[in-house]
Amino acid sequence: PTEFVARAAAARVRMECMVQRLYEEGRPLNSKSEINDPAGVAIQWAHWLTRVRGKPNDYQLYETIAAEQADRYAKNGKPHRAISTLDQLIGHLETRLQTDGERSDWIQSLAYARMNRAGIQAQIDNFPDATSDYRLAIQELERGWTLADSDAFFRVNLATAEINLAKLLICGSEEDRRTAKELIERSIPTYQTLLAESPTEDLLRRLADSHAMMATAIDDEEQIRHHLLQCDVAFQVLRDQDRLTDEDRLDWIKILGDLNRLSVTGPKMIQTHLDTVDRIRNQLQSDSLDASQRQRYRELIGDDVLIRK
Repeated sequence: PTEFVARAAAARVRMECMVQRLYEEGRPLNSKSEINDPAGVAIQWAHWLTRVRGKPNDYQLYETIAAEQADRYAKNGKPHRAISTLDQLIGHLETRLQTDGERSDWIQSLAYARMNRAGIQAQIDNFPDATSDYRLAIQELERGWTLADSDAFFRVNLATAEINLAKLLICGSEEDRRTAKELIERSIPTYQTLLAESPTEDLLRRLADSHAMMATAIDDEEQIRHHLLQCDVAFQVLRDQDRLTDEDRLDWIKILGDLNRLSVTGPKMIQTHLDTVDRIRNQLQSDSLDASQRQRYRELIGDDVLIRK
């Protein structure tokens, strides 16, 4: 196309993105885009620009809005639209890597898109495809890491992909459980190192999640207790920093219940855990919990190990 046509197409992409934002804000629209899915139109025009003009900003525009819109589709209860959008994005990134050579940022974008698709596949119970995507994402992140001088973002995504894959494998065959344990064993020191370099509440939650997962992957009670206590410490730190969310509080109650269930936990420590649960319950605002959280809360406080005898 002429440069004029290409610029007109780029303007159309941005216009459709604006229409999408207005639509999401609930503003009345007269444009046909309201019917035709403005974000979907924007994605297709942006993808067209990468094929017919192929400037660096064309690629960046398409890859950005495709990833963002896939997230929106998933959050708005349209998982199959999200997967379709990510299918196209992943195919585009694979082609770009094959034709233009390997770059760490492109590999990272590809792995991140795979991780997003895997997460959505898992939500709709398509576990084989989710497992495959996580495995490929891990391979791509390991390959990209060699080109990026140990970039922290690579390490976070790699550990996250390992933990998410472990969650899918933990309830599988004995071989799957062994693989899950190995993946968790790799992720825990990664998060510990990242926390030492630059502590954030997100990394602390990820580390706690890894320890909680490890507690479900092993049988030795002393080791289970060690990992659960690491979770307990992480939530104490979040509490002391006033960073606890309602989801954190529910997770913490679950951890304390699991600790009380262990035969190696003495009566005095059980009472200490119950005192902590009482304080957590006092902080939980039931009217701020969504339906699934309220259901989980009822199940947790009804657990025998969290009821004072």
